[in-house]
Amino acid sequence: MPRKGGIVGRKWKHHKADDKKPPPIPISVSKGNSEFQERLQAEHAFIREGAKIMDIAKVLDRSAATVGRWAQEGGWESKRRAMLASKDGAADILERKLLQMLMEVEEGKRELSAPLADSILKITTAVDRLRGEKLTVTTIFAILNLFVAHVKAGEPSLLPRLEAHVESFLESRRKIALAGG
Repeated sequence: MPRKGGIVGRKWKHHKADDKKPPPIPISVSKGNSEFQERLQAEHAFIREGAKIMDIAKVLDRSAATVGRWAQEGGWESKRRAMLASKDGAADILERKLLQMLMEVEEGKRELSAPLADSILKITTAVDRLRGEKLTVTTIFAILNLFVAHVKAGEPSLLPRLEAHVESFLESRRKIALAGG
């Protein structure tokens, strides 16, 4: 159950009116846990989510000095560097960027264009490769659906021809996947 001024899951903490904007990323920590639990959540937010010490301190209602001390004692900076240098770390960063792009389209803050759909596909492909996964028909289908929605909004008269080409392409990819290629 949400508490006023706190967060649950990945929702933002309530900020004062004089705050210009919330922290740049969601921080999955919440006030009211034991200090040990808060340290673990703060460490995760710092290392895996890229949260800043000041933002974590605000969410936990702790001083930046306290959270900074936790970071120093726990070696968070070196853990963050190691994570960023790993394939999983790079994939995590790209997935956050991909999610941000998709949310901007969903919220109407960004127009879905052919170059954006291409960027989404490239990021998805990079994440799949970093994680050792092949580009799946599902991923291709999702990207093509985004592009079809874009065309539908801009030039609906092109849809029947485009949908036929999309279906043809997906069928060819399905056959290749079934053949093991």
